[in-house]
Formats: sequence, structure tokens, C-alpha cells
Amino acid sequence: LYAGGDHVQASTCFADAAELMLPDDPLAASETLVDQAMSMHIVLGPAGCLPLARRAIDLYAGADDRHRLRAEAAHGYLTVMAGDRAGFEATAIAARAASTNPRPELADPAWSWGLATVHAHAAKYLEDFDTATRAFRSARATAERLGAVEALTMSLIGEAEVAARTGHLATALELSDRAGELTELVPLGATHNAVVRFFVLLHLDRARDADDCRRELDALLDERDEGIARIWLLHLEGITHLGLGRPEAAAAVYLKAERLTEHL
Repeated sequence: LYAGGDHVQASTCFADAAELMLPDDPLAASETLVDQAMSMHIVLGPAGCLPLARRAIDLYAGADDRHRLRAEAAHGYLTVMAGDRAGFEATAIAARAASTNPRPELADPAWSWGLATVHAHAAKYLEDFDTATRAFRSARATAERLGAVEALTMSLIGEAEVAARTGHLATALELSDRAGELTELVPLGATHNAVVRFFVLLHLDRARDADDCRRELDALLDERDEGIARIWLLHLEGITHLGLGRPEAAAAVYLKAERLTEHL
């Protein structure tokens, strides 16, 4: 459900699974809580998911490093997303552990939120672009070796975003094109890729193509999507209004986005 883009139903399933596991297998329940927190922050925001990661850490008390590192990396990433860079160190520690002892059960490289990818996204949001690029490339190489399509798709999109934000627009478009070839298998990636492509194409003076990406993102969302993806769409609409000389319309859109962020 998550990879297919149905965030809302996936969130319900994660919550039900964690509660069912908790009495008999607290560690399995905590693993599910980590997966829920990392998957659902696009819907619930960091404020809604930090308690899930905190609960997972508490359940991991006395467990081995594999369990603890995943929970602490998730909590660190969500802390960064909430505006506190203090969480970055936890993602870095986990990524280093996975790099020096690259066991799949530790690094979890076959899905969107393996330890290298968690660190990459945290670095990206803190504008440590060199670190983010290295981490995304590491995640991509591992995903290609494993044939892990979801992890490959999302690492390509993450690397494309970093390339775009550092002015390497041709590289960003090439990476986005590669990801676009995989989104039929990983519908989740279509949402993220539409946002990245919008900015790349806009800065390449391809405004009409960029607007196609905005329309694509709009079509991918429904009335249940009131999280980060909706804020992305509002941002793209605001930029479009400004480009067309409609500052009042842009201001109204950004006020709506601001109200949404207050709940995330």
C-alpha cells in the first residue's frame, strides 16, 4: 500500500499491525513502528511521527544494535524534519555502522528508508549536499546490485533533487528521467519525482513542461492527502501564480500551505 501510493490506508495497517504484535513480540512491534514513522511522515508530518519513533526506541530497550540504530536513525531524521539539526548525528552514526558492517538486516537497503537513505535525506534538508550526494549514490549502488526497485527509484529521485538544488540541472533531469522509467512499478515515486521535475524544468526555462508536472502531482493526490505532498502542490501552485503575475493568488495559496504546516 505504501509503495503503491495509498498512504492513508497504509498508515492504518501499520498501526493495527503494531498493536497486534505488541503483547507477544515487542521487538517486532517496534520494527513496525519505525516503518510506520518513516513511511507516514509524508502524511502525518514529523510532529505526528516522532512519538512513533520514540515509542520504538523505548521498546528497543536492551535490544541489539540493529534494532536500536534503526529506531534512533528514524528519530534523528524526524527531529531534523521538525527543525532541530541535533537529530543529524543519530543518522550519521547509523549510516557509518551500516557502511562498516553492511549486513542487509542492519542497513535495510532494499526499501526507501534504509540507513544510508535516511542519512542522505537528513543531510539534504540541512544543505550538506556533498554528504547527501555520497549517501544517495551509495544507496543507489546497493539497490542496483540487489535489484531493489523501490530503493533504486527513491534514491534516484533524492539524488536528482540534490543535483537540482546545487545547479546541476542536466544531471538532475537525467536522474529524474531514470526514476520516471520505474514509477509504474513504484507509484509512490511519481509524487516525489513530479516535484523535482517541476523545479528542474522551470529552471531550464521549460515553463510549460514544468506546469505539466504540477498537473501530474495534482492528479496523483486526493482529498485525503493533507500532509507534506499537499504542501508541495500548494508551493508549485504559488510559484506558478507568481510567474503569471498573480501575487494575490500566490499569497492565498501560501497562507493555506502555512495553515497545513501548523499541524505537521
